[in-house]
Amino acid sequence: MKVILSHHSLNTPGGGEKVCLTTLEAIEKSNCDTILATTERIDWNKAKQYYEKRFDVPTRVA
Repeated sequence: MKVILSHHSLNTPGGGEKVCLTTLEAIEKSNCDTILATTERIDWNKAKQYYEKRFDVPTRVA
């Protein structure tokens, strides 16, 4: 199954961002083909720092 998850930005810490990343984790555990769409490039180092988790998501810039 293919899943698209969208959120405006993950570069600032907040509740909505945590929900988005937790949802991303759950979807990836179900072995779905996942696309995470945002309006700006994600700084994964900041996400790791804010949420103390490492996310391994392929990045494509359109």
